Amino acid sequence: IILFGDLIVRSPALTIPHPRYTSRRFVLEPLVEIAADVVDPARGREFRQLLLEVDDPCSVLLCGPALSTAAGL
Repeated sequence: IILFGDLIVRSPALTIPHPRYTSRRFVLEPLVEIAADVVDPARGREFRQLLLEVDDPCSVLLCGPALSTAAGL
């Protein structure tokens, strides 16, 4: 579970938001594509900001049409 609304959970069995998602480009790029202005409840920063600061050297390859063109947006 990466996020669940504004819920913040920290227990031995579960942590929400996921504790390392902000360091993973393969998670952040799709999040920015669908919800760039959503704010991480634990960090208080938008997904687009987190993506700009990610230090993950990996690239993310699009395997289909971008959502903006697929959905006619």
